[in-house]
Amino acid sequence: MEELKSYLNAVEPQLLRQVSGKPAEFIKIFQEGFFLSEEAFIKRVCGAHYDKSYYRTIKSRVIKLLQALVLVSSLNQAGTIKKKLDDCWKKTTLGQKFLNKGEQKEGRRLIKQAHKIAIDYDFTFLACELCSILFRNNGYYEQNIRTANRYAEQVDHYLAAYVAEKKIEREFFQIIVLPEAEKFIPQIEAALPRIQGYGGSSLRFKVYEAILQLLLLFYQRNYQQAIATCTRMLEQFAHRKGAYRSHYQIFLSKRGLAHMALGQFDQAAHSLAAATEYAPARSRNDYLLRYYKTLNALHSGDYARAYALFQYGKKCPFEDLRQLFAIIEAYLCFLHHSDLLHLDKTFRMGKYLNDTFRAQANKQGDNVNIIIAELLVYLARNRSKFIDRIEAVRNYSYRHLRDDHTRRAKWFIKILCLIPKSNFHPQSLQRYARPQLEKLAAHPLRLGENYEIEIIPFEKLLDLIYQQLERYAA
Repeated sequence: MEELKSYLNAVEPQLLRQVSGKPAEFIKIFQEGFFLSEEAFIKRVCGAHYDKSYYRTIKSRVIKLLQALVLVSSLNQAGTIKKKLDDCWKKTTLGQKFLNKGEQKEGRRLIKQAHKIAIDYDFTFLACELCSILFRNNGYYEQNIRTANRYAEQVDHYLAAYVAEKKIEREFFQIIVLPEAEKFIPQIEAALPRIQGYGGSSLRFKVYEAILQLLLLFYQRNYQQAIATCTRMLEQFAHRKGAYRSHYQIFLSKRGLAHMALGQFDQAAHSLAAATEYAPARSRNDYLLRYYKTLNALHSGDYARAYALFQYGKKCPFEDLRQLFAIIEAYLCFLHHSDLLHLDKTFRMGKYLNDTFRAQANKQGDNVNIIIAELLVYLARNRSKFIDRIEAVRNYSYRHLRDDHTRRAKWFIKILCLIPKSNFHPQSLQRYARPQLEKLAAHPLRLGENYEIEIIPFEKLLDLIYQQLERYAA
């Protein structure tokens, strides 16, 4: 860490003194939020100091810091690039000293060398700055007006490329935060050719392209192709995965989810375990991967392992992820009442509803799984409360589950609402719910359905519900 601190101080000592944070925190922000926009990153590192004028003042220096962070996120694996950037900075500093002293020839020679390194290693912003230094030097301009004009054109080229790049990135960021709904698929299909056309051989844009392709493949249920895409991207990072930990983790986790959707639970567990190695302990990504592992255990029927993973995740400090584990706890309670699992602690419905209040108020996202889990617990514990909730749930389904991407949830909730009509008898329920059962069979689970993965696939849940109703009938 001392080596890292020294390096960052060499890159931008004034900025490092002004922002609130330490080198370790910069790296943590970079690793956990790789797809933060430039302005979002600056807000994060500036903390309480942030305002618009301050943002404009330090923007150019933060760009350099961002570039340095990319290079030093793993010092051991990025040694060659770090050495080249160090050499570029040294030549730049020394060249400016010569220019300031009037020693034009030596100053220009060093700046040209630094400029070549910046071009060869794609240090775009630094190359742009070096072109500006050469252009601003009056003596050089007067003696070499044609060369200076060429450098000025390069500055314009880099600035234009920078603006174009930011527009493409912004389009990518706007897409990935949207729910995976069919109405957004045209946006992805429109953005992909632009990213492909702009990115060329850029590794970063290859990542953007692959992520958008995965969104399409998951929506189309083409999981085999999704696995192939992830494997191809992982092979590109295989020899430098230490320097690109975030990339490596993303595609390992996506491959794990694709295996899970295909029912290949052992392969999914292997990919998710490998992804965990690249997530810092107790970080957001660490807890998110634990959540995926828990889902994989629930989907595979390994409920004891799911409970063990839940014990770690329930202490999650991130509110939105902690809510996901609270939903899982309600499903585990239902499994407990089905004699498939033994809980060490009594599940409290009041605490569960309080922990998930925000999602309930939003009427979207995780709210579907929250409602289903609540009904399952009432079904196992108290039939009267189950009946009391049915009318409200039926109204919720009619008002909020009207899109194509929520159809499986809508059909499953309709089946739950038919349970009182069937007099809590499994055979009667199957008869009343035949249309919904046929629709579920015709539209298998799609990863990302209902904004999130089904905690336990509805088909498996129905088998557990039938078993619960058999007890009532007996």
